[in-house]
Amino acid sequence: MQLHLFVLIGQSNMMGKAGLPATQRTDARILNFANDWKWKIGIEPIDDPGGQIDQVSKDKLTGYGPSMAFALKMLEYGGPGYRIGLIPCAKNASSMKGWRPSESRRTLYGSCLARIRQAQKMGTVEGILMFQGEREAKTGQDADNWDELFLDMVSNLRNDLDIPNLPVVFAQIGPTPKQISPYWEIVKQRQAAVKAKNVSMITTDDLATFDGLHFDVPSYTIIGERFAAAMWSLLKPGK
Repeated sequence: MQLHLFVLIGQSNMMGKAGLPATQRTDARILNFANDWKWKIGIEPIDDPGGQIDQVSKDKLTGYGPSMAFALKMLEYGGPGYRIGLIPCAKNASSMKGWRPSESRRTLYGSCLARIRQAQKMGTVEGILMFQGEREAKTGQDADNWDELFLDMVSNLRNDLDIPNLPVVFAQIGPTPKQISPYWEIVKQRQAAVKAKNVSMITTDDLATFDGLHFDVPSYTIIGERFAAAMWSLLKPGK
């Protein structure tokens, strides 16, 4: 069974922080390469820390996020024979510099890379999803060069995976929190300025949060579907 593999990186809004709904949609064609390095049927929380092997990316409080909504929408685009493998690597509050290249599994990048290589035994890496930037928007550190750090990371991943045109879709950070950060709009501007081949941005600032930073279940669902629409456009241009 060959899977279409998608890597999930970034910080808390990628892993998901909303409460789990009473019922969830799932599908046997969606598999999750979980944090214990075992394949499981996909269901939120996709980034569940149970049995976590690489502690560098462990998060204690994970919840509903955009991952399953993305995968379910991709199944609609791909049709009955389409099968997906998700590879969650996000880490709460991680910065862009936290994703600098390294082969060490003690680093976010190195751990993610090792997991991708292991997961490739089951399929082909077809895309990367990223939701990150809240850290820089709050602290101001690297806010004005977020785009440069992001494009460096994209280049490094493509080189290390030997996939020069690997599609990447990233989410622009959401509505400015009530406790306004002077750097929030700077990061959003730098994200909007990103221009690169096979890289696409989705917006989230029209969606609702439950704490000023993390999105609610309906909003995460929309984000996942936006991720899927953008990714499918990169994978299947013209369709």
